[in-house]
Amino acid sequence: MFQFFDTDSDSAFGAISYFDAIKEQYDAVVPQAVYGSDTARIHISEKTIAIDFVQALHEPVTRYEFTLPHIHAFGNGKHPTTYMCLALLAETLHTRITKKPDEITMLDAGTGTGILAIAAAVMGVTHIDAFDASIQAYECARNNIGNKFPITVQCCDIQSFEPKRMYDCITANLMTALIIASAPKFSSMLENQGYCIVSGIIDERQYEVIETFRKYNCILKDGQTSQGWFAGVFQKL
Repeated sequence: MFQFFDTDSDSAFGAISYFDAIKEQYDAVVPQAVYGSDTARIHISEKTIAIDFVQALHEPVTRYEFTLPHIHAFGNGKHPTTYMCLALLAETLHTRITKKPDEITMLDAGTGTGILAIAAAVMGVTHIDAFDASIQAYECARNNIGNKFPITVQCCDIQSFEPKRMYDCITANLMTALIIASAPKFSSMLENQGYCIVSGIIDERQYEVIETFRKYNCILKDGQTSQGWFAGVFQKL
């Protein structure tokens, strides 16, 4: 069980960073060099992330590749919560959202190293916002993004984040309790028919998360499990 040293127990992404709060447990997870879903395969090598996406059998594979020079926050691609998010993000951007990539709006909540936001940018998304409450994560993400990607990053928590637009896609690789607490705000920021990709959920609580999102008109469309963790894609109706 994790303890949070935050004056507001309902505050998502509070004073202690997500990376710091779960580092001890995450260090016990055996990293995978390659992870595959139905249509996406994630390859991890040193600080290089490669995502191979195939729309259907006998069609050519599309590869997206980028590096993370700075990994002083959570999100190096090797943890199951991250590589499941990467796979679900590739599938969502390719097969679920009907807009062209440069018309898609995306938010990465609790961005960490910026890995999910950067992956989306490499896939062609040009309207990306990201935030993290940890100054360490914020600075790490800023260093990884630099001037190379169309990503706006803020240092704030979910309660103080003020969106300037609605989003077609939201990613949130966070702790289970933070995802549950943030479900109403995620729903309020999603376009109708938009998708919220969540990860960091322990298997035993996946149905609690599914039921919470259902209360806010977001229905589970896809899910993956790996090494005791669950990740899901929810669509706002």
